[in-house]
Amino acid sequence: EYDRAVVTSLLAMIPPSLTGAIQSYRLGNVRTNLLPTLLLGSAFGTLLGSEILLHLTESMQRTLFALIV
Repeated sequence: EYDRAVVTSLLAMIPPSLTGAIQSYRLGNVRTNLLPTLLLGSAFGTLLGSEILLHLTESMQRTLFALIV
């Protein structure tokens, strides 16, 4: 159940993040030349982070999640 709660919480952040990013782009506040690097870094970080989480105990995951959020 804990994993579902974490994933649900993380997925719930996507719509507001996208809405904010689109609005910032419309206002001209996005440096598009940085996007490829940021997207690549985000993808790599997501893969690495999920791989690390697979090797942590549930207790360690809870603590890390609480610290980050």
